[in-house]
Amino acid sequence: MRTKQEKIFSSKALTYFLQLSDTMNYTQAAQILGITQPALTQQIKKLEHTIGAPLFYSVGKKLRLTDAGYTMLSASRSEERRVGKE
Repeated sequence: MRTKQEKIFSSKALTYFLQLSDTMNYTQAAQILGITQPALTQQIKKLEHTIGAPLFYSVGKKLRLTDAGYTMLSASRSEERRVGKE
């Protein structure tokens, strides 16, 4: 049986989070993912709700990662490396 954390890492929301963290632009990330910007925003909000913390914040028009966002990004990259070695 999978834990809640493992389900987060296996979901499409994680892929969306990683793309958004790469581009730091909702519109551009949505275009790359082939979805609408509102759909991306909704998935990020669901992920934030699941983990209980915001992942991004805005300074003017610039998007930034929160501390929780940096933690999620680091954990995601570590998981990608671990899975890649299996």
